[in-house]
Amino acid sequence: MATEMTAPVTPAAPEPYKWSDEDTVAFVRWRVAHNKTFSGGRATNAAGYKVFLEERRLLGRVTAPFLKRKWENLKQKYKDLKNTPTSVSTEGDETTAASWKWFDLMHEAIGDRPSVTPPVLIATCAQGAVVFTAPSISTPERGRKVEAAEETALGSPTPTTTGTSTASTPKRRRMYVVEVLQELKSQDEQDWRALQAEEREREKRREAEQARQAAEREQREERRYRELCERQERCHQEAVAREERWREEMRARDERRDQEAAAREDRFLAILERLAPK
Repeated sequence: MATEMTAPVTPAAPEPYKWSDEDTVAFVRWRVAHNKTFSGGRATNAAGYKVFLEERRLLGRVTAPFLKRKWENLKQKYKDLKNTPTSVSTEGDETTAASWKWFDLMHEAIGDRPSVTPPVLIATCAQGAVVFTAPSISTPERGRKVEAAEETALGSPTPTTTGTSTASTPKRRRMYVVEVLQELKSQDEQDWRALQAEEREREKRREAEQARQAAEREQREERRYRELCERQERCHQEAVAREERWREEMRARDERRDQEAAAREDRFLAILERLAPK
């Protein structure tokens, strides 16, 4: 009776995982919180991404190279948008810092790092444009001033304490924007000088710490050298003392042997005298 052969059933391939915005938010925040984990080489980075996949239960569905490319693309896109001049009134569908949905998330993640260059903003108005660089250190006060300058550049009047508009004409709007930007630039220069002073102070502390550590190392080396010399001197003295004791023992043994030989010879001569005929 012939038996029917059935082909093995091949398991269906798992459906590709659809990466969601929620995954992106969780990944960026996790990546920044574990930034020190990725200071090593390629193997360390792969192991770090594997931890994230295990926590999200995505191991086997998403790979570590995918996460690495995802992070590098987000970071590069953020830097490009932050370092590219951004017009207040954009034309077309070009992606800007204001339109990219991950800009705020990435700014919160890496925006305060020194490696990220502050953006260059272009405030446009009816009769001209004013180009300025935003401060590298953001504060609520600066944020309010920048927003007010942008609103003024767009034509929105900025009320004063008297309730009248200070930007009723394009010229006055430009003057207001220039004043705000000059104030921000002055504050930015002061902050930059303060940062430089802090950096110089940190460098001085590092140099002092390095000098102290070098002095301590030199003292340890000198102490070890003295201990080594003292140990060698003690070993030499002990060797000399052992050799001196050995010489004394050898002299004493030779003297005993000579005395015993003389005594035997005296006894032998005495016996011969008694035995000799008279």
